[in-house]
Amino acid sequence: MANISSYPLITPKAGDLILFTETYDASAVSPMSGNPTRATTLGEVAALSNAINLGYKSYTALLTQSGAVAPVPTVLQNKTAGTFVWTYTGVGQYKITATNVVMAADKTIVFLNNGSTSAIDPNLYWALDVGSNSITIRCNADSILASASFEIRVYS
Repeated sequence: MANISSYPLITPKAGDLILFTETYDASAVSPMSGNPTRATTLGEVAALSNAINLGYKSYTALLTQSGAVAPVPTVLQNKTAGTFVWTYTGVGQYKITATNVVMAADKTIVFLNNGSTSAIDPNLYWALDVGSNSITIRCNADSILASASFEIRVYS
């Protein structure tokens, strides 16, 4: 038997391989027999872990908006497999529309702050029309979002 202390420690990368044993699943289209040893990447294990443990998929961005134009997102993470488009719908009103993401009102949470602007008002924002594929954000005025934290969590 190998002495485990003889294996050097490394900083793993997402593409590094991990060995695992695939278990038998009678409901699979082509069930495996004998629990064969397989390999996968560390990135795939991390993605599966996030999906299993979090219970939601998220879109996270920093928003900056100025004048009569749509907010400009700096997307930090998008684990939804969807595409998001921002539009300007009126003074202080912005809409984010998603493709390939269903955002049911009873399964979606939206977080937003005003970022680095000096205007702090607890009633500054609210999410409206959380529906099948869009969310409307309403602010008191234009040009008040400066690196504002924005997150959508869609629970299954």
